[in-house]
Amino acid sequence: MIQGEAWYMIRQLLREGVSVSEIARRTGCDRKTIRKIREAASHPARQERRKRASKLDPYKPYLRRRAAAGVLNAVKLLGELRRQGYVGGITVLREFLHDLRPAVPIVTDLAPGADVLATPGRG
Repeated sequence: MIQGEAWYMIRQLLREGVSVSEIARRTGCDRKTIRKIREAASHPARQERRKRASKLDPYKPYLRRRAAAGVLNAVKLLGELRRQGYVGGITVLREFLHDLRPAVPIVTDLAPGADVLATPGRG
């Protein structure tokens, strides 16, 4: 279905009396789509997408407990999850762990020549 500005443009052309066939030519939409818009009482409400379940969902409480205990190594946790029956990949696990990692404060007022600690992937 047509969304946003295109929908309103088609409605405007219909109000101006432009034929369905002409609107279809101008917009590249099918004539049936133009007719559906013409017959619609108002702009269709946007539908919320359903959140898909993740293979990681059953293991998230366990991962939160391990993260609270300070274990945030994705490779180590993947091994633990595999022993529990997890069949997903490490990328999904890393993305989940990213939000559990504590934020590293950024220090901007260092004296010249001071050593700087950097956390890979956090900057």
